[in-house]
Amino acid sequence: MRVEILERGRARVATSCKLNLWLDVIGKRPDGYHELRSLFHELAFGDELRLECEPAERSAVQFTSDDRGLESDPTNLCVRAAELWLAKRSAGAPRRIALQLVKRLPAGGGIGGGSGDAVAVLVGLETLARGSARREDLYALALELGSDCPFFLWGGTALVRGRGEHVEPLAHPLLAEREARAVLVLPGLHVPTRGVFAQFAAEAGQPFERPELEELLAARDWSSFQRALWNRLESCSLVAEPQMKTVRAALERVWPLPPAMSGSGSTYFACVGSEREAVHLAGLAREALPQARVVVQALAGARA
Repeated sequence: MRVEILERGRARVATSCKLNLWLDVIGKRPDGYHELRSLFHELAFGDELRLECEPAERSAVQFTSDDRGLESDPTNLCVRAAELWLAKRSAGAPRRIALQLVKRLPAGGGIGGGSGDAVAVLVGLETLARGSARREDLYALALELGSDCPFFLWGGTALVRGRGEHVEPLAHPLLAEREARAVLVLPGLHVPTRGVFAQFAAEAGQPFERPELEELLAARDWSSFQRALWNRLESCSLVAEPQMKTVRAALERVWPLPPAMSGSGSTYFACVGSEREAVHLAGLAREALPQARVVVQALAGARA
């Protein structure tokens, strides 16, 4: 996540997204949240956020976007992030905040687009106000905004536990390779998170196969790595949005390795060791799913 100061009181932030390379849901906690254990990886693929922050007689937040649905959404995370920053980090000084968001990431894609945007608001405003953004100053605000949000203060690759509050950065040699690529298939389907977790509750007690995270961490070739990717919520997502079964089946027919799902869907992806192989897989995906958006993105360098 890179912040570019344009002029006094104005900044531009290139946001990022995440892939869940491995995701297990342990169960529901007494506080109502689900206990998770997941390996997150950040990609430098995201939206563009422009911010203005200046003193005013009365605090106000203005939000505009090329995605008109976001402008009228009362749960808009960018607006919530700005309001939270005003309440907790502006030292009581009223400010006028203007946010302009150019959307490239899909809503409901399972890659943390909204969460990454919200953290970009926090980081951008903090940088404009104080010259830099310290993780420890924004962590509590990020957690209040959502379970995926704290990760975006770290980025890179991390083991994420709890409801998202425990973030443990780690390294994997394959993910650091300069030529390594992710192929993302964005089918344009919105998978309802609430429906996914309702199905998870319905499946409670049913047997399922859980590969070990250590298998993924130990993988040293791309075939082993892709086969070790796993998502406990995938079966639930296929029930919550049955059209996802068609997407998976199409990719299984043309890709040599099984596709992986990020989050609660709808994004499927593959990780490979070269640009050439990624372009090949992307072409196969476009032929199999002409209605889908297919993106090739470097796996390394999101924080460069």
